[in-house]
Amino acid sequence: MTISAFAGASRLSLKAVHLYGELGLLPPQRVNPDSGNRYQLAPASAAGAPDRPVIRTPIERC
Repeated sequence: MTISAFAGASRLSLKAVHLYGELGLLPPQRVNPDSGNRYQLAPASAAGAPDRPVIRTPIERC
C-alpha cells in the first residue's frame, strides 16, 4: 500500500510517516525507482488483527 494509505490506516499523519522513515524508525518496505513512490505493508489493525491491549500503569501520588 502507498504510504498515504498506510498513514490513514495507521492513524498517523503523512508527515509523521515521512519523518519516521527519514529517522529509520519506519523505513518504507519498497521504493519505486522510477517515481520515488514509497510503499509500506498494511498495519496490523488495517489487516484485521485485533488492536493491542492498553497497558495501564499506576500513577504515584505525592
